[in-house]
Amino acid sequence: MNRIYTILAAIALALAAQAQVSYQNTEAKADRFFDHQEWASAAAMYNFMLQEQPKRADTYGRAIVATEMLGDTLRSMELLTDAMRYGVPLDSVLGLVRQYSFQQAHSDMYEQFLLDAVRHNPWLERPIDAKLLSYYAFRRNGVQMVEYADKMLRGTPDNISFLQDKAEGYMINNQPQAAVDTWQRILQLEPHNYIATLNLANYYDINGNREQALKYFRQARDMRPTPYVDQAIRRLSPSRIH
Repeated sequence: MNRIYTILAAIALALAAQAQVSYQNTEAKADRFFDHQEWASAAAMYNFMLQEQPKRADTYGRAIVATEMLGDTLRSMELLTDAMRYGVPLDSVLGLVRQYSFQQAHSDMYEQFLLDAVRHNPWLERPIDAKLLSYYAFRRNGVQMVEYADKMLRGTPDNISFLQDKAEGYMINNQPQAAVDTWQRILQLEPHNYIATLNLANYYDINGNREQALKYFRQARDMRPTPYVDQAIRRLSPSRIH
């Protein structure tokens, strides 16, 4: 009886190994199609792979990009839904879609995918909006940075990271006073925030307000002394610092 069990176990292992080789061959073909921008063939192969192994984030990332390149938004949304159903982390899927979209020099496709994903999955709005805010910060889109920072701040009004993005968006939009007000808000929440302090120091320095610039540069030095800050303090001080 033990010999029979041993034989059956050996057969099962052989079949599993054969299936694994077959899957790896399919993956290699799919990736070649993807790399050569043969989107229909790549999408078909990735769909087959997901039937075999439906929990692999990388396959979802590539499959979504391939279907987006084909203009098949409905299938892209189905793939995202499948990923969530099988417990694949949303952050992993979105990160891979971003990676492969950028590799194809189609960053705008990543943006459109995120916008479509929110429309089709309103319960995912907040994590996707966070990705959109990061994307608009990368693209230096000040208007959208402010808009999406405000959306995120409605849920967490004291979030320093979102406030910093908002202030940067204001500066890009040529709204310096709004940026100053936002940096001041950050310092109310976190008095030793180095970035907000240094931004205020530079703002007042550029605009000729020597007293305020010196005040914030000194505060910045107390937090994190650097040659740049020390030089600014020497330049603005009426007498040398001891």
